[in-house]
Amino acid sequence: MARSDSKKIIIVSNIGKSILTAVFIYAAYSKIIDPTAFIKNVKAYEMLPRFLINPFGHSLPFLEVIAGILIWIPKWINIALGLMGFMLVLFIAAISYAIITDKIINCGCFDSNQEAGPMQLIIDLILLLDIIFLSIFFNKKDSSLSSTGE
Repeated sequence: MARSDSKKIIIVSNIGKSILTAVFIYAAYSKIIDPTAFIKNVKAYEMLPRFLINPFGHSLPFLEVIAGILIWIPKWINIALGLMGFMLVLFIAAISYAIITDKIINCGCFDSNQEAGPMQLIIDLILLLDIIFLSIFFNKKDSSLSSTGE
């Protein structure tokens, strides 16, 4: 791979990581400052047993922050991408469930006024594609970037 191509890929991957970090930390922030509203949103999906709603609602924002930080530590990037991917699959499943069952509920994604609907589903799918791209990029065995610490 040419050196200029390598630099372009590093820039693109850093943009991808920056987008994921911004989205996950921003989403966590709104949940941390108003955990009651987020827990109410989780409950509205009617997907979790009652005894899991509070632990899920209180732990998810911190997992989002942790993943947003770990993505920048080369040794931990695969764990961060896996955690982000897992969370996005859960979000996609929950939003899909809300759409299929005609639930008109707040998404619980960023703020309490955002409805769970097709637009949020599209956003989550795009973010999942970003994770897939980064996962492939950082796990490519013959990548010339393995010596750069990325």
